[in-house]
Amino acid sequence: MKKTTLLLIAFLFFQISFSANDRDEVLTKARTYSENKDYRNAIKTYIKYIKLFSNEAVNLKDIYYEVANCYFLHGKKDMAIKVIRETIYRYGATKEDLENSTVLNKETYQVVWSDIYPDYNFLRKKYINRVGDVDQYVENNIVTPSEKK
Repeated sequence: MKKTTLLLIAFLFFQISFSANDRDEVLTKARTYSENKDYRNAIKTYIKYIKLFSNEAVNLKDIYYEVANCYFLHGKKDMAIKVIRETIYRYGATKEDLENSTVLNKETYQVVWSDIYPDYNFLRKKYINRVGDVDQYVENNIVTPSEKK
């Protein structure tokens, strides 16, 4: 029984570290594409990276900023706006987060913000309605979606 438990723990440990290494490789690849101005492949790879976290409560705000930068620099302003809108209502990005981000390109921010500004409060309210336990969010920045009644 002990051997089985130890084998299971070892298997889970190796699977988790392999998964983390896979994630790092995907993110590195996306950033390399972006640095080389291959925005189309960068976007595809960032999306692949985001999907690796689909079942986890992880704040991917900075990754979404990187995706928005790629869309903007690739000439797809509307998609950059869509990504930042999603960052606001999914991850709670605030105006200050966007404005002070070291990841989000300043030009991307200025252009996107001018489009998002009229809907900003609506998007923030949408986010707050999703937060199930506000105290847990404030303490740990973890979103637990509230249950529909």
